[in-house]
Amino acid sequence: MTETIVRAPFAGHVIEVTEVPDEVFATEVLGPGLAIWPERERIPVLAPISGEITSWHPHACTVSAEGLDILVHLGVDTVHLRGKGYRWRVQKGTRVDAAQLIASWDRSVIGNFMPVTPIVVMGEYAITRLADDAVGAGEPLFSVDIPA
Repeated sequence: MTETIVRAPFAGHVIEVTEVPDEVFATEVLGPGLAIWPERERIPVLAPISGEITSWHPHACTVSAEGLDILVHLGVDTVHLRGKGYRWRVQKGTRVDAAQLIASWDRSVIGNFMPVTPIVVMGEYAITRLADDAVGAGEPLFSVDIPA
């Protein structure tokens, strides 16, 4: 079995994904993970792993490597913002290194939308939480056990 370390895309308070006020994330329909409440208004967003951007939306992206797909969903219901407040530095197909700057997020423009950000490994995997209640940008958030 191999292990992949998933890093925090930004600093903040860490909660279980099951505590996210969105049924899709809270019931782990997409897969297990953690979520972060950002501590700043203007947030540099970092890649959670090294890999390729395989899915990109104005409010979220997926970074994939070695069969893993890691979703970073910036806020809850933020799809309705249609990209307002986000400035992406990557697009689908971009190769990134872990902790590389991939976006800038200005939370001051999201209004009543919640900034809690799920970071999820898509699929059925076992994860191990590595972060305490608070995490710094680029620090280990959780690990994913990949069956051999």
